[in-house]
Amino acid sequence: MKRKEDTKSYETPNTNGFGVECKFSLVDNGQFLFGPGSKALFELIEKTGSVKSACEEMGMSYSKAWKKIREAQETLGCEVVVRVQGGKGGGQAMLTPTGKWLCETYTAFVDEATAQAKAIFERHFAVHDEAHNMGQGHE
Repeated sequence: MKRKEDTKSYETPNTNGFGVECKFSLVDNGQFLFGPGSKALFELIEKTGSVKSACEEMGMSYSKAWKKIREAQETLGCEVVVRVQGGKGGGQAMLTPTGKWLCETYTAFVDEATAQAKAIFERHFAVHDEAHNMGQGHE
């Protein structure tokens, strides 16, 4: 615990407009597994029914997309995307129930963690906003 005389005075900074942004990635033993880009890819695969179309929409190479898919499948030990061979109209790709679960669970986690981070941010930075708005310094 700091003693009063150890605390340095400083001018209260203007933190109006400050916010916090969070980007979360899932890792396995320190190695990247899944994050915002992977989630976007998976959701586009589900939406378009095609890995190629998802890649074109994201500006991602087809080989990079399949690398992300393979890494997720190897780490999780099950398929997250499946290809269905097509006939006249061509084949399609879709998320497996596990792929859907991964996207939904990741989204729920990110939403909750971001809300908590914003609450913590407000707890720490709102004091500075209030002091600055009242023209007071912080000692």
